[in-house]
Amino acid sequence: MLFTIPFLLAVGVVLPVLAWSSHRWLRTTNPTQEALPSARALGLQTVLLQALIAGLAGLAVWGAGLNVTWLSSFTAASALIATGILVVAIVVAWLEGRRPLGPGDEMRRTLRSVGATDPVWLLTITAAAVSEEFAYRGVLTVILSEPFGIAIGSVGSAVVFGVSHFGQGWRGAAYSAVFGLSMQSLILVSGGLSLAIIVHLSYDLCALELGRRLAAREREEPAA
Repeated sequence: MLFTIPFLLAVGVVLPVLAWSSHRWLRTTNPTQEALPSARALGLQTVLLQALIAGLAGLAVWGAGLNVTWLSSFTAASALIATGILVVAIVVAWLEGRRPLGPGDEMRRTLRSVGATDPVWLLTITAAAVSEEFAYRGVLTVILSEPFGIAIGSVGSAVVFGVSHFGQGWRGAAYSAVFGLSMQSLILVSGGLSLAIIVHLSYDLCALELGRRLAAREREEPAA
């Protein structure tokens, strides 16, 4: 299991610490939008980070001989679960998007400028969907399930996934953990990662476009 150590350190220590540090910095300094990286820069940074995590996950699979199945079975049950997860997640994203921006929310404001057709962010969310499902619901769940069983492995993976999104605050971390557990249930039913990747990517596309439209509406309302 030596080859799993870099991956476990990355997702279990480095990413949570970075997320916490980012959240703390945003809340304590309350930077202006101009002080933050552009949406394009944030997207490219995310792509590089996802590539690193996917690479470490691949190293763990290769070195430890982990069994990660990519192809899902498209059955009535898996399609129903996938649709339900996607609909609920989009509704939550819409409700969150309508929540007023407060101190420390400049990152949310920056991301609201991104639309679903932005080439950089299309690459970003595609990389995130593939990398996160592979790394967390695939590799991390398998690693945790071997000694502790699939139930604890699934919950543990979802918690780690949520903590890694703490840069979005407590709400973002909690929503991410629930989303991760939902994706895990879909993978258990469908037998592979591919359907979860499709749902994950579809949700990110919808969330980006919802954020852009809500921001545009907010800009139009004062003018009206």
